[in-house]
Amino acid sequence: MDEGHFKQTNRTLYFRAVVLLLLGLGIGVLGELDLIPMLVLDNDTIYLVQVAMSLLTVCCIPWALKLMSLQRVRLQVCGNLDAYRRWAMLRMSLLFVPALTDLLLHYVLGDPSMLYLAALSALALLFVWPSLSRQESETAPVETP
Repeated sequence: MDEGHFKQTNRTLYFRAVVLLLLGLGIGVLGELDLIPMLVLDNDTIYLVQVAMSLLTVCCIPWALKLMSLQRVRLQVCGNLDAYRRWAMLRMSLLFVPALTDLLLHYVLGDPSMLYLAALSALALLFVWPSLSRQESETAPVETP
């Protein structure tokens, strides 16, 4: 693999992660300044949103953490940085989309449980944050028994 392409792939993933993190920070700042309007919904609707987002968040976290170790994915990303970039972006999206949605719903619904779910997704992001060592280990050749 070309060393320049290797570092470029890592910079691309890192840049996208930082942009999404800044988007979350922006949602938090706007919410704390009360610039995000609150919705007044009935309890049944709020309950359905809570259940849906809880299931989405709880299902996406293990899937994102396990994604790169799946045999099918591992064979695709072995030595292929373009495939690695696509799968790594999918993995980050599996964590960022529920986290940002939970954060936004926290301010729109005024529900603290959404903030806990966003924090859970943010904690899982620490385990998939783009780094050169992670990229190197995940694109290393697969050893078959």
